[in-house]
Amino acid sequence: MANIGNQVTSIPFITDTFSGTGAQTAFTPLTRAPAGSASIAVFIAGVYQPPSAYTLNGVTLTFNSAPTAGTGNIVILHLGNGSAVQVPSDGSVTLTKLSGDTYSYINSAFTVANTGGAAASYANSAFTTANSAFAEADSAASYANSAFASANTSVASGSYANSAFNTANSAGTYANSAFTKANNAISNGSFAVTGTGLAVSLTGSVVTGYKILGQIVTTANAIFNVYVVPAATSASIGTITVCNGTPSDVLLDLVMRPSTEALATKHYIIRGITLPAADTLIIDSGVTLNTGAILAANTTGGNAAACAAGISVHAYGVEIV
Repeated sequence: MANIGNQVTSIPFITDTFSGTGAQTAFTPLTRAPAGSASIAVFIAGVYQPPSAYTLNGVTLTFNSAPTAGTGNIVILHLGNGSAVQVPSDGSVTLTKLSGDTYSYINSAFTVANTGGAAASYANSAFTTANSAFAEADSAASYANSAFASANTSVASGSYANSAFNTANSAGTYANSAFTKANNAISNGSFAVTGTGLAVSLTGSVVTGYKILGQIVTTANAIFNVYVVPAATSASIGTITVCNGTPSDVLLDLVMRPSTEALATKHYIIRGITLPAADTLIIDSGVTLNTGAILAANTTGGNAAACAAGISVHAYGVEIV
């Protein structure tokens, strides 16, 4: 089927597989240490295991009861951790992310060496700043560069020079070629981050950690809510998993709709798809829902009544309050 917009790509989850012996309860090592039970989904013979069925300790997962014997019948999915190598985009790494032991700045022609305290000095073969008191300069401060000079003797509120470098101390501003902080312009601590393909503005919002947003066991031929976005909250659903723990195929419906609209054809994201016996469907959603929006599921077809109690639906993501 054709796609509208960017080409859809699929990145598999990092997966650990073990074989049960009928007596062993601890399985190690996992590929990586999960942050918590919300970071993984555990299945035994295709049946989802709730976090209460096991404990985590670093890269070791211990079940409360020994899983049944089987070859590769224990599967652990590391949610939100694709196996593709992630490479930051050009120009996206800031100074605060660099190693502090070298204290080097991005510009290869600019290094800061601070000898300490009230008489701090800054030196580079192509750039010198003379500061008479505590790294602050006002009417008597001078700045020098082979291609840059600023005289501040006649400007009461500070001098401004060079399209890429401004320092105005009387207005509470501190600057270098990669960082400017204006204290008097920030009234209550707001942050804005922009870059290629990214625009984030946070003014008091709180983003929760990646977690289980909702989970249900289906009821035959009846749509039930998996997750409803709470009041004064929006949510980003990263992954939806549907586990068929029965020996029979079943038909599945998945629905996303606003709370203000009655169920209609346009709200189905999956309709009448066959979920094979003892199989798990994993959907990378990436959908953001507003307050009151609903994610729901339904099992239908000739096997629905017999299988509904063995079909579990789970939604994972973050909430923004």
